[in-house]
Amino acid sequence: MNRFLFILAVLQFVILGCSSSKDNSQVIEGDLYYSAFRIGSFYKLPDSVVTAFENSIDTLRVIDPSTQKIKDLFQQLKLEKRLYAPNIDLHINDSTIYTLYLDSLNYQSFKDIKSDSLIRNHLVLKIKAEAKHLTDRFYLLTGKISTTYEKGATLNEGGKFDVDYH
Repeated sequence: MNRFLFILAVLQFVILGCSSSKDNSQVIEGDLYYSAFRIGSFYKLPDSVVTAFENSIDTLRVIDPSTQKIKDLFQQLKLEKRLYAPNIDLHINDSTIYTLYLDSLNYQSFKDIKSDSLIRNHLVLKIKAEAKHLTDRFYLLTGKISTTYEKGATLNEGGKFDVDYH
């Protein structure tokens, strides 16, 4: 009887431990940010570019820490099947910018928001999202995402006016 209870307890622990897939998710918050330069996304790029990138990373013999971070991100996006996922940037504080990978449906709501309209109307788009930390400053949307407009200054780098890639 004690052996049965022990096995039952172990099974319950294993089942509960494996069933909570959102345990590694966290809530991140920031302002929509318009970056002039994007790293870590192959959204709207042909397979040939991805293959060339992967081959160049694989052939490097000595990898410095920044190259290793890019390689880790590439591998993580591949593992999550999000290599071609669109993303947005979030301004978290004075010096931190996060990249949040979205699915195509969630991305549609950000695609047409223009920074010049936000700047002209003195608005900032606040974003709150449940996300999984991938590597470094990169996150993957895993749950709900909410947005609110507030009075403030929208930041854009290098005159970037929209979220969509050109």
